[in-house]
Amino acid sequence: MTPELGRTDVSVAPVSFAQERLWLIDQSAPGSPTYSVPMLLHWAGRVDLAALRTALDGLVARHDALRTSYQLRGDRVVQVVAERHVVPLAVLDGVTDVRADALRCAREGFDLAAAPPVRCVLWRGGPDGDTVLLLIHHIAVDGWSLVPLFEDLTELYRAALAGELPTPSPDGHRYLDYAEWDRQLFEDPALREQLRRR
Repeated sequence: MTPELGRTDVSVAPVSFAQERLWLIDQSAPGSPTYSVPMLLHWAGRVDLAALRTALDGLVARHDALRTSYQLRGDRVVQVVAERHVVPLAVLDGVTDVRADALRCAREGFDLAAAPPVRCVLWRGGPDGDTVLLLIHHIAVDGWSLVPLFEDLTELYRAALAGELPTPSPDGHRYLDYAEWDRQLFEDPALREQLRRR
């Protein structure tokens, strides 16, 4: 019988099998940028730095994967969710080739155990406006989650510009819930027996 996906209120939980695979790859080449996922956003005009900082803080508050580090405890890899995390935000002026500099920034890897693998860079004064790079390790984000993250960042930025409080996101399942379910699924004796027979 398949276990049900429940809700947990813990801040430390096992990683999913997919996360464990990415963690093991990272251990073989620490800080490799291979699994860094860049979101390069071009602004028509000037980015309001205070609104961007507020939006990033709101994004991290909504998505606990952006507050999560990955550590080896005993013989298990766990995800550790911090109550709060401030995304590093670098502001660069006078860069003539933003695209090349964005590639350089994207090549800087993460230390998955030290801090949540997310950072942001803002380039000021491009010919058509400012550019923002949001860089997140694939252990914390996948292709499906990029659109909701972008939509949330946009909503939070607009709310910050207008001086409004954004509506809180619905209190749904967290990735920790899925990871716990993922582990329980493969610890089920009936499933293990089925897999053994094949």
